[in-house]
Amino acid sequence: MNDNKEETMRKIVPLIAASALIICTLPSCSSGKSIVGKWEMNDLAESGVKVGGIEFKADGKGSMYMDTTEILHADGKKIQVGQGDQSFTFDEQYIDYDKTNLKISVSDQDMLTLKRSGGNGSDDNYNGEYELLSGVLYDTIVSGLSDSAGGNSGDINVYITFDGSTSEVKFVDIFDYTAEKGKLEISGYASFIGENANGEKVSADFEVKGDTLSITSDSGNTEKLVRVK
Repeated sequence: MNDNKEETMRKIVPLIAASALIICTLPSCSSGKSIVGKWEMNDLAESGVKVGGIEFKADGKGSMYMDTTEILHADGKKIQVGQGDQSFTFDEQYIDYDKTNLKISVSDQDMLTLKRSGGNGSDDNYNGEYELLSGVLYDTIVSGLSDSAGGNSGDINVYITFDGSTSEVKFVDIFDYTAEKGKLEISGYASFIGENANGEKVSADFEVKGDTLSITSDSGNTEKLVRVK
């Protein structure tokens, strides 16, 4: 890769990381009164993320997901990263793929290493779910999330799903929560409802009406999420 392409990559990586972590800056984040389930937020379009949200699991764990098609997706056997003038397409010569493992390398530098999480893939495309294992992009995302959790985010499991020309990134079990009597308390990664630079628990008020979850942070900001059917 020539100097111009390497310079482009240096610009693209922070862009992707910033887009993936835009959800951290929002004060957001719950039919029935239970917040268990998947909740969508539609305020991410300007970041290059079409839509994203929160998943509250019955076991008290929580995950985040984002439609990252605009900033990371496969085009046949090529992978496009970034958007607009800062987008770059990795041709097959930069991609090592054996239908289970996928690695993008530039001048022997690991940009992104993925491992398929179920079954063998196709010779024609990269469709399927992968766990992110290493690389510049992975390191940047994990570092950002860890800082947001006061360095106490633990093991961060990041998955990406390629489906045709679309992609979704999911951060699995990155926080623990309790929800009782209208009070939501989160530990681990909790920056989406309040500042927890010291890794302390963060609290917010919540209310469920039909398929709408309203969460109000201590600062008084209210975010509304819609249950994913």
